[in-house]
Amino acid sequence: MIVSKIFWGDTVCYSIHPEQIITSTYLDEGGRGIEDTILTIDTLNRIADDCSNSFCTILNFDKIISFQSNLITVLKEIKETSKNLILINISGEIVDGQHLNTYKNANNILIDGVYKLLYMNDNNSVIDYDFYNEEIFRLDFKEKLKKYIDSSNKMAHTSSSVYLNSYVDVKEFISLDYQFVIYSIYKLALQLREKWLIGAHHSNPILVCQNSNSAFIASLLSGLLGLDILILDKIGPINKLYKRLGSTIIENRNYIVVSDFVCLGTEVKIVKNLIEFSGGKYLGNVSLIRVQTFDEFDIAYKDALSVFEITKANNRDLNYYISTNLEMLRNE
Repeated sequence: MIVSKIFWGDTVCYSIHPEQIITSTYLDEGGRGIEDTILTIDTLNRIADDCSNSFCTILNFDKIISFQSNLITVLKEIKETSKNLILINISGEIVDGQHLNTYKNANNILIDGVYKLLYMNDNNSVIDYDFYNEEIFRLDFKEKLKKYIDSSNKMAHTSSSVYLNSYVDVKEFISLDYQFVIYSIYKLALQLREKWLIGAHHSNPILVCQNSNSAFIASLLSGLLGLDILILDKIGPINKLYKRLGSTIIENRNYIVVSDFVCLGTEVKIVKNLIEFSGGKYLGNVSLIRVQTFDEFDIAYKDALSVFEITKANNRDLNYYISTNLEMLRNE
């Protein structure tokens, strides 16, 4: 299974670190989750088997700090089965140690000991390595998400007093584009670790989920970060009374609420209140997709992380809109 493959024009980009995490955590088992930074031959072989000579192959080595010693032969195989081969974000130590800098291409870019761009041939084409770092992922996420947005019916929001002119079928997104969703959750795990310093304290936070979609996301985050999970079933649109909620929330423990899609945040606020009422500490919320309904200078989303945001910059393109029955005020 390849999770990070993204096509763009005549290029195909693979991100090596998440592929290695999949190998060590879910295929070989016994891995270190997101902390694994050593590239193994099994991971590179999976990518080699997936490559096609119809595309220029870009391999992103961000967060990989060392190789197994025999990987040069697999890279040569990828080079032979690809239209072109370009490496980005690869350590100069790896390049020198594996003797990868065979072609002294004038377009190679070395900054602070890291090759931002390393051509494995004498091709003169120049690519924007910054684009293949993050922008390509955001654009691909948006294009994939469009397939799961239904704008044919206006409906009342189940837990907030607004109308949804569009419905995002996250369950379908997870089911049909599950490989890309796994890659997205990997990126969410990186954000979560950076913001809340997972692993730096004796008492790691507990992930809280409240439906099947968020349980899937939480289970992957748990595997990547080594965190425990608490399931509060059917919080939000379907109400359920907990007679002994205090027995599930541990006093003074930190909790992070996991969501699939956050529109107005009502369900998150419900869970936050339950956690704090029971003596727990709410750190924040992480989600696959979040709707940003405020300008950032009006309200800071300091306790919220998401892989993708629907904002005023992209909601028209996504055909996503929230409304009320109030008349718009016009300046006359």
